[in-house]
Amino acid sequence: MPSDANLTGLDYRAEAARLGAPATPIIDVHTHINGGRAAAVYREVCDLYGVERCYSMSQRGQA
Repeated sequence: MPSDANLTGLDYRAEAARLGAPATPIIDVHTHINGGRAAAVYREVCDLYGVERCYSMSQRGQA
């Protein structure tokens, strides 16, 4: 069901399962994560899509 946060209405968990594991681990080199809830969502995304490492653009005081 489309929403303001998900305009296409895709089930991203199902899409990750459909894609399968990446051929090589993913490194996200430009990540903006702001807030505890965002960090929890991002952790799940990493697990689902095979992101092995990330480099955050968050300020140290916000980490």
